[in-house]
Amino acid sequence: MPIPGVETLSDGAKKWLAHAIAGMTVADGEVDSSELSHLREAIEFLDDKGEVEELMSEVREHHVAELSPQQMQKRQAFAILKELAQLAVADRVLSASEEDYLRHASELLGLPNEIAEKLIVTARKVVHEIIPAKLTFQKHRYSATCLAIQEKRCLLAAKQVIPPGTMVLLEIGEQDSAVEQYFSPISCRVLTTKETSGESGNHLLVLAYKERPTLSHGIPHVIHPEQSVDAQPQSVPTRNEALSGILLTCYVCGNPKVPWWSLETEVRAQYNIFGIPRYQEDINIYSGFNFSFYRTGVCPECLFVSPLQSSFYRPGTAVKPAAFLNLEFRNKWLSTIVNRKREVKSDVRWVSSDRRDLNEGLSAWKLAAATSERLAEFNKHDRWHYDFIRGWCLLEEAELFMQQGFVSMAAGRVELAGVVFSKSLAAYPAEVRLVVLPVLALIALHNKQDSHHIELLVEFAELPVQLPADELRQKHEQLNAVISEFSKLSKGYHKGGHENFMPTDTHKGLAEVAPLLDFAHCAMLTSDGSVVSS
Repeated sequence: MPIPGVETLSDGAKKWLAHAIAGMTVADGEVDSSELSHLREAIEFLDDKGEVEELMSEVREHHVAELSPQQMQKRQAFAILKELAQLAVADRVLSASEEDYLRHASELLGLPNEIAEKLIVTARKVVHEIIPAKLTFQKHRYSATCLAIQEKRCLLAAKQVIPPGTMVLLEIGEQDSAVEQYFSPISCRVLTTKETSGESGNHLLVLAYKERPTLSHGIPHVIHPEQSVDAQPQSVPTRNEALSGILLTCYVCGNPKVPWWSLETEVRAQYNIFGIPRYQEDINIYSGFNFSFYRTGVCPECLFVSPLQSSFYRPGTAVKPAAFLNLEFRNKWLSTIVNRKREVKSDVRWVSSDRRDLNEGLSAWKLAAATSERLAEFNKHDRWHYDFIRGWCLLEEAELFMQQGFVSMAAGRVELAGVVFSKSLAAYPAEVRLVVLPVLALIALHNKQDSHHIELLVEFAELPVQLPADELRQKHEQLNAVISEFSKLSKGYHKGGHENFMPTDTHKGLAEVAPLLDFAHCAMLTSDGSVVSS
């Protein structure tokens, strides 16, 4: 019997298991010769052959003794329940009485109700062959049906002809969702293609996974439903009392150990004229701590970097950015890992460290900008989204350079940010334009481009007719009033006329501007203006 550790069960637990299998056999009210044969094989682990024959006799008479509560390790309990579920669908039928029996057995084993329900959902899908899937190849995304999912490969029915050897992206559907959703794609190679006349598709495809299946791919959810119950991110131990960390999964390479840091203690922050925070050192935190160094998620394996948590898989979610459906991007990114590690020019162990220095913080933002640039290259429809994130990352770099007194390098990043922001100016949703136009105006002012600065402010002043909500119009009015006043006294912020990007006594109004420039919120907007999950 394929139950891990059955030999380690107590005699009482073995008897309980055998009676549970017998009970499931008669749960649907029908017993044929094949089920009897399967039953005898399934309970052969019993040492007492007299008990085997007694159970066989009870099953033939459709009368099996009631089960009693049973205490055992959770892993063994789940393995037993899973075996019962597999037994229930052996005849390709799952009755209501068999479902109720699974629920009852789960309760007696002390397992959460959610586990039984997930096993039942999976069993229904197996019976009806309706595990949804999507296949992406040749820049197109097609519907398919998963007929069998294993640890290293799967069987699919699809209407498209896909030659053996072809690389594809496979997405497994979220089984418990009321709406159609799919897990993160996994790279696969087509092993075989066979024509069929089945109702679910014209071709049977055997796919081999080319990367390690993780919870983000949904495959373990089908094979091991217990892994998806009450899924929570693993915490990261830290020596830095100001930080707390969790582990996320990289959508690109599948690495499940991407640290994501959050502030655990209150750290004072001021905003520079471009809306980028400058964190003040706290005497209670180790010397040199700057939360700006930690505000990106960095994958230690492929160096995919983003300042947005939604760019990584968090246990319990199925929604992922559409960018990761692009097979060309994934292949290109994974084939250039060595180049990125060479560019960093340091031991990448700092990625998982809770004590980063300035160079490591700069490396993180530099990689985040490079990541967004590559995503923009391969996702033309949402290019504005990744141009915006890249511009944001460049301004973060500029602030860190300025804090170290590298004025010329900071100015270079600011100029480049202006170019990047401007690329997609016409494509930005209203909320994003509300942030980009003031930033571009300030960049123009910083670069002594007075006429361009005025043009941008005029464009900004005309925005209300495009703003869909009262709160956006109110925010625009606040920004317009402050920036217009600042522009009258702007001479001191011309390029070269300052030592940092922070508001001065002369321009205190800028302190009111910065909190309204919400980069993180704008970076989470989709092309239709809605906010993606984070």
